[in-house]
Amino acid sequence: MELDQTRLIAIGCCIIGLVMMMAIPFCQMRATQDAIEESMEGGEDPFGEVTLPEGGSARGEERTRRRIPLAERRRAKEREEEAKPFGQRIRALMRAKRFEEALALCAATIDGRASDEDAEQAKSWIGRAWAGAHRDVVAAERWDDARRLIGEAEAEHLATDGEVPSRDELRQIRKSHLGGARARVLAALGAGDADEIDRILAAVTADEHVRELPRREVAEHLMARWTAAREAGDADAAGRLLTRAAAVVAAEDHLSWGARQDVRDTIVETTLAATLTIEELDAGGEAALDRGEHALATCLLMAIPRHAGYDALVGGEPFTSSVRWNRRARLARAILGLARDVEAGKLRWVPPDAETNVAIRLAEPAKRLARDLRGRHDAFDDVTPWLDLAREANELQLAVQLGRARRLAAAKVWFQVASQAEDFLEDHVAHQYLPFLRSIDEAFDPFEGAPADVRPHLEAWAKKGGAGKDNAVAKALLHGLWFPERVPGAREAFTLMWEARAHVAIDRNDYARMRGVLRNVPESDAATRVRDHLYASIRATRSEGRWADFYRLGGFFVAELGDAIPAAMRDELGESLREAAAHFEKSGEPMARVFMLSLRAELLAGSAEGDAAHAEAMRLGFEAVERLAVHPDEKPATTLPSGLDGLGVEAVRNMTSEHMMLFYEGPERFFIRLGPWRRGCVVLKDGAYVKGVIVTDRDVTPYKGEVAIESEYLGSSFYIDRPGIVPPEPLDADLMMGDWTLLRVPPDADGAFELTGAAGPVGFVSHRK
Repeated sequence: MELDQTRLIAIGCCIIGLVMMMAIPFCQMRATQDAIEESMEGGEDPFGEVTLPEGGSARGEERTRRRIPLAERRRAKEREEEAKPFGQRIRALMRAKRFEEALALCAATIDGRASDEDAEQAKSWIGRAWAGAHRDVVAAERWDDARRLIGEAEAEHLATDGEVPSRDELRQIRKSHLGGARARVLAALGAGDADEIDRILAAVTADEHVRELPRREVAEHLMARWTAAREAGDADAAGRLLTRAAAVVAAEDHLSWGARQDVRDTIVETTLAATLTIEELDAGGEAALDRGEHALATCLLMAIPRHAGYDALVGGEPFTSSVRWNRRARLARAILGLARDVEAGKLRWVPPDAETNVAIRLAEPAKRLARDLRGRHDAFDDVTPWLDLAREANELQLAVQLGRARRLAAAKVWFQVASQAEDFLEDHVAHQYLPFLRSIDEAFDPFEGAPADVRPHLEAWAKKGGAGKDNAVAKALLHGLWFPERVPGAREAFTLMWEARAHVAIDRNDYARMRGVLRNVPESDAATRVRDHLYASIRATRSEGRWADFYRLGGFFVAELGDAIPAAMRDELGESLREAAAHFEKSGEPMARVFMLSLRAELLAGSAEGDAAHAEAMRLGFEAVERLAVHPDEKPATTLPSGLDGLGVEAVRNMTSEHMMLFYEGPERFFIRLGPWRRGCVVLKDGAYVKGVIVTDRDVTPYKGEVAIESEYLGSSFYIDRPGIVPPEPLDADLMMGDWTLLRVPPDADGAFELTGAAGPVGFVSHRK
């Protein structure tokens, strides 16, 4: 049947009306239920104690039994939310802009040791959650929460080496924080209420996280009040206001000696120069310096070249060369005192660890004094005071760097402690302080006071590649070979550096850093901490049956500690190595088994168990070597005589991060193991040998070659050949590898063998019968 348009519309309207009539009661009921739930949040269910009168209907009873208390419904809903995957929950919170809840969820997920996948997701979201939460609290003017949030974000950024939150996310949080602080200051200045302005400024400048604030506007406000106070004859108020204004501009750029083109030109200096006479500025600066008010003294002395009458004095009798130098010296002392105030945290507008490193920069003008004095000694009766001032500036810079490393260590920000301490030794000591000492004393020798056994190394390093004496001293400092008496704080920085490197190595399970700690500072607390961590990890891998991890851990532990392994650990470790060898036998990994046996043989050397492990390792190793293809003889073109009758010496360097086993078969049959980045000498009888070389990395193809030795000394360096990549030699390879060791001598050879030149580039062997 066909319907015209009018009837179709009428029928549609009727249908819509019926639907609305049915929906209204339902909507009212739903709205009522929502209102009840909202009004009862945190309270009891209004239906919780409903009872039916006697004779009530069964239907009514059923309805009552189905009602669930409100609090229980809420808990059920929360459990339902918690059961959702982390990704779904965090996205829902971020979409709803519930940033503080999102931040709490991320932190709980990371700290609660959730699954690796959830923890990684949480790390990817937490920075954005921090930024959003900070925006919210700033908008709500919850300043205490704003400071807390940015403090937590910066601490986490340092503790994780910038991973959580990322640098960009932290920049956004700081920007939001700075925007809120600026808004408060500018609003206070705009209001014109002096008491309210003072209160706001006091609150803002107490915030150590603020790096930038509206200095110009604040300084203008304070100097306007200073002018008014002076005109009113209130000297005390004027003095307080000027001192505050000087503190506000204390870290402005272009602090200098007062050369006309570089004079600091803030509202403070400009106003002072326009208001006071040169004599008043000079006298006021000296008085402020005597009182220890360094920011004020700096402003007063900086204002002198801005004065309108300054040009007439330059070159005139009252302003002789001596006067100018004395004023420069006073200004240098004022700036140096200001740098100390910054480092001590006395100026809240300049945080001690500001990114621009203000205290170090402020000390630069005093350092330049020594340079400017060179060639002018004949103009002064005594330049010692100026040189002492320059020395103070240099030593202050060292103290600033060391102080920062101490504060970071107290906060357990170990990655930055290591970097800061290393910079202290290598850059600030070796490349800044020592050259300064040479600049004031041309006869100064950077190697002065070096022990007799260290000085030859220093001389050799200085010549190597034209590195120079400063680089040689830096290397000695970084490895703790010598701490010059004239360098304050070097030993403490060295201890902090290795302490921090131990923490970082453990946190990141970094074997290379652990190796550095164990080799460079074997007797230190840091080395003990690394040793104990490694042994705990070894025990855990053994108990959990994680033999692939044990393979690396056990090899590292035995190779690096060797004879230093405590007796209490040896028996348990030896049993662990036996179990590991048995595991690799079952899993069909013969060379992994050989490696475990060789470590057990070293650990238990001289015992029946050690001898048995050595024999089994030799048997299995030679079986594997027999299956290798032989490479052509790669004997060096030039060799040296060994000086040993009927015996040759092969000096071997393991230039890899893997353990290396060398199997020799000829007139003698034996094997040796050489740890990563180690070097040693093998004494063997003359003759032709087949030599197999196998490393612990199972992806590296073993090497087999032939060599004939006739009372010769020859050297062999082994590295892993990766096509297209030049094998790297680490910096300070000689130091990293340690001294040459005597790995093996023929068991039936008479007399005593000993190494000569063990610390040098070549390890020779001498023999006494």
